[in-house]
Amino acid sequence: MLRTNDISSKQLALAARGFRLLALNGDREARASAVALEAQLRHRFAGTDFNEAAVAATAALTRSSAESRPSTDTDADGTNRTLNEILRSMRKLLEMDIAFVTAFEGDQVVVRHVENSTESADILEVGQSSAFEQTYCKRVVDGRFPNAIPDTSKLQEAHELPATAAVKIGAYISVPVVLRNGDVYGTLCCISHTPRSALGNRQIDALRKVAEMVSVELERQRD
Repeated sequence: MLRTNDISSKQLALAARGFRLLALNGDREARASAVALEAQLRHRFAGTDFNEAAVAATAALTRSSAESRPSTDTDADGTNRTLNEILRSMRKLLEMDIAFVTAFEGDQVVVRHVENSTESADILEVGQSSAFEQTYCKRVVDGRFPNAIPDTSKLQEAHELPATAAVKIGAYISVPVVLRNGDVYGTLCCISHTPRSALGNRQIDALRKVAEMVSVELERQRD
């Protein structure tokens, strides 16, 4: 195993990617090494301010996980493992309770992929939908809401939305997911049940990078 204290976070993520590629050829020890390296990378940023190094490492980690998976990456129930892994990494590094991808379908916003903390397991589910006009997603995309809301109780329109109480939204961050033809597929969002004063431009930038990866994965599903 590498001496992880002696290498940068980017090198650590690239090493994890290398082991995952080896794992695709049947090397079980390589997969275990990849998982251990990814856990070490997450540990480096646990409980710390989400700085630019963490943003870069998050992008490298999620990209390595996505690129090193086989073309068929969907479980029998339709769950996309790559997207779920991306959401899990993002949720943990941003220290949020729920990470999810929505799709805009007519006048509805539909949850298409979701990763919940243990405490939030029953709050959001795949297939759950809401009227477009009653969502945070709509207001972020049209510019009425900022991409990051550290404390929803301090934004009156957010505080009054039914979803705030129903989903226990204490803090919220979201960016659009844009397909390669320019269409807005939906949004990539994270929710905390308590206010998060640290949410700001760095976290938004990180989420935008991950939204690009989500878009690539959604296109790959369609091809």
